[in-house]
Amino acid sequence: MIETTDIYRSIKKLLEANFSTVPVQTKDIKTPNPPCFYIKYITGKSIQTAAELENTEYSFEIIYFAKEESLLELLEAETKLKEILKKPLCIELADENTTAKQKQFQEIDSYSITLNEQDYVLSCIISLSIDQTTGTGCDTGTDFDNKFDEYNNEEFMEEVEI
Repeated sequence: MIETTDIYRSIKKLLEANFSTVPVQTKDIKTPNPPCFYIKYITGKSIQTAAELENTEYSFEIIYFAKEESLLELLEAETKLKEILKKPLCIELADENTTAKQKQFQEIDSYSITLNEQDYVLSCIISLSIDQTTGTGCDTGTDFDNKFDEYNNEEFMEEVEI
């Protein structure tokens, strides 16, 4: 199941791969060391859409601190960010039983970029909506396919005979 930390790591990896000379600052946003990125988790909201399915909406903010006080640097970062956000986000999920990682690709539903020319900061809010199973059903030992099968279910047959 995709967790918030999986998405955070995937965004960080995406930025590091496409902006190789710009570090992603993970601590102390109060004193950024430009040029750098900072990823901020905004919100996550889950809605159960079926017995074994939930839809989770995530929002993150990617903040870019420009090195130079130049609008051109912000515009170049904006152009490159728009380009990479058009592609699906590769989310790597660690398998609990092995060291292997499973890759899942997730489209970014929307993004909004604003430029602050006074502080030379770019802010990009991205939103993702992920449908996934909740971990009930076969994962928890409940066999929903056969639970209500009247021919192979002794409990059901006993109730019918009474």
